[in-house]
Amino acid sequence: MRMINSKQALKFLLVGSLALGISAAPVQLQAAEHAREHVIAKQVNINKADAQTIADVLVGIGMAKAKAIVKFREAHGPFTSIDQLQEVSGVGEALITANRQRITID
Repeated sequence: MRMINSKQALKFLLVGSLALGISAAPVQLQAAEHAREHVIAKQVNINKADAQTIADVLVGIGMAKAKAIVKFREAHGPFTSIDQLQEVSGVGEALITANRQRITID
């Protein structure tokens, strides 16, 4: 039976630790993707929500645009379609497309 010295043992442990770290990366990536899916699943009813909730849920919508959405709703009544958001100043087709799965009007 062959004996290994402390240098060889240390080298073996370092290489083994490195290999474990690399193999853990895909697991961490999967966990991040899973968390992102839960965030995407969150929705907001733009006919009922306050500006803070709209800003929290929708991507690319800060407080100024969220307040504009609420102000538009108060002036014109409930949204009848998601695409009607384009009538709000600062909200274009790209923002609607990015958020379509997050927006409800029911």
